[in-house]
Amino acid sequence: MKATIPNFTYIYATLLFCTFGFTQENNMQDSKVSNENENIQNVKLEKSVIKAQVSSSELPLEFQSKQISIVDSNTLLESSTGNIQSVLENVPGILYSRSGGINGQITFRGQNSNNQRSIIMIDGVRFSGRSTLEFNTLDPYAFESIEVLRGAASSLWGSDAQNGVINFRSRTSNYNIGDKSFKATARIRALEYGSVNNLFGGRAEILGGGGGWDMLIGFGAKTASDYSTPITENGSNKAKNSSFNYYGIDFNIGYTKNATRYYTQGRITRIESHRAGGYGAAPGSSYGIYMSENPISEYYLRIGAKSYNLSFADSMESYLYYRHWDTDIWNNRSAFNNGANIHQKVYDNNYFGGRLIYNSVIGRHSLAYGVEFESAISPTQVRQINLGSGAANTTNRPSTSTDFAIFAKDDYSATNNWILSASLRGDYVLSTISKTRSSTENTQIAGGNNQA
Repeated sequence: MKATIPNFTYIYATLLFCTFGFTQENNMQDSKVSNENENIQNVKLEKSVIKAQVSSSELPLEFQSKQISIVDSNTLLESSTGNIQSVLENVPGILYSRSGGINGQITFRGQNSNNQRSIIMIDGVRFSGRSTLEFNTLDPYAFESIEVLRGAASSLWGSDAQNGVINFRSRTSNYNIGDKSFKATARIRALEYGSVNNLFGGRAEILGGGGGWDMLIGFGAKTASDYSTPITENGSNKAKNSSFNYYGIDFNIGYTKNATRYYTQGRITRIESHRAGGYGAAPGSSYGIYMSENPISEYYLRIGAKSYNLSFADSMESYLYYRHWDTDIWNNRSAFNNGANIHQKVYDNNYFGGRLIYNSVIGRHSLAYGVEFESAISPTQVRQINLGSGAANTTNRPSTSTDFAIFAKDDYSATNNWILSASLRGDYVLSTISKTRSSTENTQIAGGNNQA
């Protein structure tokens, strides 16, 4: 049975945020000198049409009053780091601390990504779950760009976005777009090798388009052994337990008709990740502590539609999505003070949600408004098995959490050079927890530590 816990049901609203930004049209003068006479020509450059999806605004990037950084496709393609964290560390305000082959944490505006105050999204969809796991499952070559929105400007996304928002924009195919008949081709997008850990990786793609269709299907893989380091341990310069393997398939397929694109996106990934730690880092293999996640499995599916030039709005997008992930965590401390060797099964983590958003330009107002919801459903208890003694226990209760939200944002052109931005968001969050206690709770109660 499940019971709704009143203390876990709450409402919060985020507003109280206005930003002023100074923008100017991009006018430049180019002087051209002639031997016969001097003529000064005024050249007006076209305004940038790059738009930041994370801002939920149709305004070009140069007119955004928020602190937005863009990691473009060229930077992602040139990256051969094996993971997404070290791409992000080049963004101002973000630091990255590696703890294994693809493990690590980012520090966003001075706060670690584990504090749940930095939202990660893919095409505007919250990528909920453990922050380390989220980064590990992402292939840099699968994205067109990464947008980073800092600070209070991210209030549109709720209280969890106090620190900022990181949004990954998926790539779409432009092969044969506009042709009347569908055609497809295959190509190798990237091949890479890293001598520091004998990394081999790459990405192959099938691109298609025509007849209203666009299709991109990608296949990515990376495998690497332990890292070489400048620190010598037992005559070796290898960071033990830092190897990893990554395999993934992703797709983005759309069909456009009458100014509406209908699409489906998805991703399947499987990862074997080992956390090294050690001297000069978190306690790890150098101290006889071996931690791995093998495997991390993730499945993601999204369906939606985006329309333009509606009678009541300039554009509208709606979508539903489902995400599921499991992981097996292995924590072997038997060589460290005769510790335990634990296998932790973190299974059946589910996220289901959707969003409806409109964009309209009314006079000097550029409006974005809509509703969204997300349900986190964890019906299976986390199970820990001591591989030495064979003892097993559970550590949590099955639970659910659903967030219903309504939001609005206005970019108001007060003058030709000044834009006032304001956002409003209200959330209603309902959480439930099962009456079934974990075995850990039962042990505590039997020992006289009644926390129920």
